Amino acid sequence: MRRVPFLSLSDCIVSSRDSQTFAETLNLMLRVRDCDPLLSDSGFWSQTGVVPLGQVSVLASSGSPVVVVADAAEYTTFMLPYRDCGGSYQIEGQCFTNHYRSNVLYIPPVPWRLHCETRLLAGLSLLIPTAQLQSTAKAMGAGSVPLDSLSAALANAAELRTDDARGSALLDALFRFFGFVESVLYLKETVPEVLRLDDLLVRQLLLLMMPGLGDATMVARCPSTQESWFEQLLEWMDANCHRALSLSELEERSNYGRRSLQNAFKQRFGCGPMQWLRRRRLHKARQLLLEALPVNTTILEISLACGYINLSAFCRDYRREFGCTASEDLRRLP
Repeated sequence: MRRVPFLSLSDCIVSSRDSQTFAETLNLMLRVRDCDPLLSDSGFWSQTGVVPLGQVSVLASSGSPVVVVADAAEYTTFMLPYRDCGGSYQIEGQCFTNHYRSNVLYIPPVPWRLHCETRLLAGLSLLIPTAQLQSTAKAMGAGSVPLDSLSAALANAAELRTDDARGSALLDALFRFFGFVESVLYLKETVPEVLRLDDLLVRQLLLLMMPGLGDATMVARCPSTQESWFEQLLEWMDANCHRALSLSELEERSNYGRRSLQNAFKQRFGCGPMQWLRRRRLHKARQLLLEALPVNTTILEISLACGYINLSAFCRDYRREFGCTASEDLRRLP
């Protein structure tokens, strides 16, 4: 069985030998009514951890078969199993099963009690605020996808197939994403908000749910209005580059689809919107380095404020952008 992401992070993992301790961890995300071993004649064990990722909560679990009954979830849930993990989930009498390389289970908020039975506890459960899922889907649709179509797609529990080439590629991308998040958490206690990794995760999940959602084109405008909106977007991004911005927020702000945004920035600046945003943050970082800084301010602190996790990557990009190192600029202070 493959390693489950996050379980090697000792600070956020709870190991237990009884199902009640496991239930206490689940209560960080769900209101658990009952939690019992599925196999009463066998010993129980589990490793479980909750990782906050912006507005999204990620539950990583590995352990014995278990039966969980929880109150109606207030969030949208995605369940991503690992190889050899077979689970059955009952929602209002309807039974779903999922297996690695077969499907991912999508569960919208439901007004009834959730009964979950897993024969092998090994995988990830993602709890996402429904409002975030809806707003991101609308932004990715860029006005070209009817709202009733989005509502219908988000309304019902579904098994999202991952056994074809496209689904398999998206599933692999998701677990590479979780591997990256894990590497970030080895360096820091929490994931920096400026990275907006929760938005990136939600976008990948929506692409799994609704193929083609991210292919929306720019809403038609007259040339003068289109130019005006692009300039306004640049001004807004520059004024807000000190805070966490997501691609979905740019789509919603401009009413451009992802491809149209990429094309517009590529034609104007030779890079994508998020790369342009990082470039602007580099310029802000240089401005800070050339100004009077608080005593003991480090280049690492400034790089993290720009959305860089890796200091060497920040120093490399800084030198490439300005032809000198950040340390050289810092030494120029009186």
